[in-house]
Amino acid sequence: MKALYILSKTDYRMVSRCNDRTKMHQRGLGLFVLLTASFAFFAGYYALTTIFGYWDEFNKAYILTYKDRLIVTVCALLYALMIASIDREIVSAKNKWAAVLRIPLAIAIGIVISVPLKLKILEGKINQQIKQEQISTMLPFKHERDQFIASSDSAIGNLELQINYYKKLKLEEQKRMEAEDLGLFGENFSGIAGQGTRFGYAKRNVDNYTRMIKDLEGEMENKKDYKENRLAQLGNDSKTYSTHAEYDFWSKIGAMHRLVDDDESSRSKAMVIGLTLLFIFLEVIPSVIKLLAPENEYDMVCQYVDTVIKRKLIISID
Repeated sequence: MKALYILSKTDYRMVSRCNDRTKMHQRGLGLFVLLTASFAFFAGYYALTTIFGYWDEFNKAYILTYKDRLIVTVCALLYALMIASIDREIVSAKNKWAAVLRIPLAIAIGIVISVPLKLKILEGKINQQIKQEQISTMLPFKHERDQFIASSDSAIGNLELQINYYKKLKLEEQKRMEAEDLGLFGENFSGIAGQGTRFGYAKRNVDNYTRMIKDLEGEMENKKDYKENRLAQLGNDSKTYSTHAEYDFWSKIGAMHRLVDDDESSRSKAMVIGLTLLFIFLEVIPSVIKLLAPENEYDMVCQYVDTVIKRKLIISID
């Protein structure tokens, strides 16, 4: 219980002389300070983790060394201590005007604390948003690569069809040459053995088809070489202009805002606004209580002690 009095900047000796309702009120103020300090610690710890840690896509978690984890923990504790000190001053305001002036500060603290916690709650969707944006930057390269592969494969396929067609015609002419040489009878065969007129005609066709096949095979090899070189160039271009997905604190904040703007269902926006209002409420409510609550026994004791001390100080100076 003494810890709650310390957090609410309450003098334990004076409050111990007050009634139970006053004690409960002062402990309640300390509890609010403890809650906001706890949220500040977790918010600071997560924010610093995104800065010092490395995002492991496989395990879906941030990886930190023991040294970095110690630094993050210490810094988060200092941040929570700072927030607790500010809140302690807010809840211990001696008059209502001081409480009014501290409300804007309480709102600012609530907004700051809520940001990392919103990132943590929406972490899954935010990481998905970052990944999709990273993939979208690569789509033009992928589209160009797919188009080039399809065009090259089509051209190479057409050349293969032509080569196979001329190889078939060449094989037929070679059979005719053999048949004419042997003097076989049949359709388009002369039936006269020896290398006569029809043999020479078939031989010229074989030579022509051989030359055409050679030219087509050379053209096909050139296209295959060009395809290989072009794909290597496209791969280098994609590596040069590609951006790796970044999961640091500022990248996540930007992704969260874009996620909220693109969400047609408005659920993400409602969650973000709701969490912000929740933390603002937690910060503001002590000041509101201070404004609405009547002067309690502890306040009167504090005023009396201050008056006595002031009177003694004046007497001592005189």
